[in-house]
Amino acid sequence: MKIPAKDCSAEDLELSDIEAENLFSVWANFTLICPLLDDIGKFDIKGDTASRLTKNLVFEVNKCVGKDHKGRPCANS
Repeated sequence: MKIPAKDCSAEDLELSDIEAENLFSVWANFTLICPLLDDIGKFDIKGDTASRLTKNLVFEVNKCVGKDHKGRPCANS
């Protein structure tokens, strides 16, 4: 299953300004991405999602070039 995603914001993560500042400073050299679930609905991610390293989660990110998996033009293309 391919799920479109974007860079996370404090609003996406439902964080206060202070919580967001703390989180984004800890992950400063990483990109936090949030799935766009408009067409998919809710799903649960299994494994230790709080860890930078995990043996229980496989997550692959591909940049959309031209069209997405449904044939729609990519954002910002």
